Amino acid sequence: MKIRTIKKCAKIMRIWEWWDKMQIIFAAVIIMALSDLNLSESLIPLIFLGVYLPFISSYGYVINSYYDRVPDTLVGKHSEAQCFTRRQHFMFLCVLAIPAIVLPMVYDDASIRLTGITIFLLATFYSAPPLRLKEKGILGPISAALVQRPLPFLLFALLARPEPTLALFLFGWLTLVGLSIMFAHQVLDYENDRKTNVNTWALEVGFPAARKTTIATLLFLVIYMFCAPLVFTPLKGVALSMVMIIFSGNVIAYTLHALKKEYNVEDGPE
Repeated sequence: MKIRTIKKCAKIMRIWEWWDKMQIIFAAVIIMALSDLNLSESLIPLIFLGVYLPFISSYGYVINSYYDRVPDTLVGKHSEAQCFTRRQHFMFLCVLAIPAIVLPMVYDDASIRLTGITIFLLATFYSAPPLRLKEKGILGPISAALVQRPLPFLLFALLARPEPTLALFLFGWLTLVGLSIMFAHQVLDYENDRKTNVNTWALEVGFPAARKTTIATLLFLVIYMFCAPLVFTPLKGVALSMVMIIFSGNVIAYTLHALKKEYNVEDGPE
């Protein structure tokens, strides 16, 4: 019985969905640590990030499932949420919320605490009313992109205090990765969102415009990664470009997959 409950909890936490996000954040962290930081000084921030990310990531997905139970059921998505009653779902959400908000508060640093609060609020109100940012146009993909990768990375940067140029460059990379994924996700979910009246950014601008924006963002991401040698020394820049391209492989593949999707614009907004 306990094993079955653990499996249900693991499914609703959607570990397989945030695991790749955690990997790419750690890729950025390791790049920065090897390039600019003393590894011994990076150990405590790395441990903090390793503990914090599973809680905030799981919280974001569980609260999304909580407020999207009805539309997800209508299109046959995330059926694992139906394994819990509404009350059980909410209690599990609270269990994840406590460490997700408390962990950054351990540090007596206003910038770390403010970043932690910002991450928690974006993760909450992406799905939760009254803001429900996912239905507030471009704020939806932007807020999701920030909370899933660059802002958690920023927490590490604030703890480890690396060289600002490298930290800022990696922050920009993670932001573009997040935007590419979110735009592609909304392109893939366009028809489901239309059927369930979830008024996302893609529905607001229409499928053709959403697809063009996704293409432009992906192209900008690729160009950005090749610009590293122009910002840093040639050797360091080439190495950085190669690592970013390798760790962006899944992102590029997912986005290209989304761009293959076709939609009859006569059935939806122009």
